[in-house]
Amino acid sequence: MRAFRFLHTADVHLGSPMAGWTRDLPEAWQTRLRRAADGVWQRIVDIAIAEQVDFVTIAGDLYDRTDVSMAVHFEWLRGFERLAEADIPVVLCHGNHDPLAAPPPLSWPASVHVLPAAPRLADATYQAPSVWIDLDGDTRVQVSGFSYPVRELTPSMAYAFVRQPEADFAVALYHGAVGPSYGHAEYCAATEAELVQRGFDVWALGHIHQPTVLRSARPYIAYPGNPQGRHMQETGERGCLVIDVSSSAQVAARFVSTSELIWTECRVRVEEAGDLAGVRERVLASLARLLVRFPERWLMVRVVVEGESVSEGLLRLEDDEFLQALRQEASARLWPIWIAHVDWRVRPALDLATLAESPELLGELVRVYQHYQSDPLARREWARRELADVFHPGNGLAFDAISETELAELLQAAFRLLTAWAVQEDAR
Repeated sequence: MRAFRFLHTADVHLGSPMAGWTRDLPEAWQTRLRRAADGVWQRIVDIAIAEQVDFVTIAGDLYDRTDVSMAVHFEWLRGFERLAEADIPVVLCHGNHDPLAAPPPLSWPASVHVLPAAPRLADATYQAPSVWIDLDGDTRVQVSGFSYPVRELTPSMAYAFVRQPEADFAVALYHGAVGPSYGHAEYCAATEAELVQRGFDVWALGHIHQPTVLRSARPYIAYPGNPQGRHMQETGERGCLVIDVSSSAQVAARFVSTSELIWTECRVRVEEAGDLAGVRERVLASLARLLVRFPERWLMVRVVVEGESVSEGLLRLEDDEFLQALRQEASARLWPIWIAHVDWRVRPALDLATLAESPELLGELVRVYQHYQSDPLARREWARRELADVFHPGNGLAFDAISETELAELLQAAFRLLTAWAVQEDAR
């Protein structure tokens, strides 16, 4: 067997609508947003050609929906043609957003292999079909998988993957929920243990948009995530996986960014800022750090200002007023940043000294908080008791590794949540 390399991607969602974010966007930003979403497939193709991969795999959701425009089909075809010219075959399956209910309106190049749809009610005898990729005549790679026949396919299909004895290396394409679902529907939900039992070398997953490596040992199991964030729930770098396989079948994967535009967040606490000028200074400093973290990217940022303050200026400021002012600040600096939203979560500071004398529930909360803040030993014992279900030998987490500073911050966060609840209850 010879060494080889392949690129894995999923959840490209070409044709995805950007409704809701374009209402107050300047025209230039609307163009950037649309270009970032529509051009992501060509950026993936650029990487595949530059990396000289032997083949490309795509684990479902090529389209955001089945009724995409002809321009979207043309975009896919253009990328497939470029890969064919570079002698790079493609193996793909369709997912829940683009079930293979009917053939696509265009014919793909012969180098593009679409895995057939599974039966709507597959029985125990069903086997996922395979495509064979022969590398230099001495290495046979089995790529197995299935396309969704309908939008909702719920049972685990892991049992259908059968490694063939003649395979030198076997890749499973699986569009479904394995491990944490991050809010996605649990289509074809399977466990990691189910996948491990099937004897494949790599499980190249799709469906979950968060880049996630579930297992780095054989078999390697990972989601590449979607290659371009589409909204504020898809923050940070997005990309694809370039997977190197050695002559001894060892796997080494690299995450390669394909994000032209990044959704992200910056948070500022008013207690640390002091006044409105301080809040402005801290927000601008946080935005400047984002530019360093994500160089040569366009950034869509949500700003969160939170905490307690006695300043009337901070308490009465409207978030829309602050939003417009921040947008002007970023524009004046020629920063490639658009402030998409400001969450203004500033509340009046509590007079703890006075509240501690109260016989009501809020007073009791303050007294308990002050006791634990003043007694590090009691604080640690409290936290050890309350977090027993989180930190225990069974999950390998070490409670004693938590510093005193981290414990104090944890106690403070818990107190803020409880007091916010108590104040709301008192106001009812």
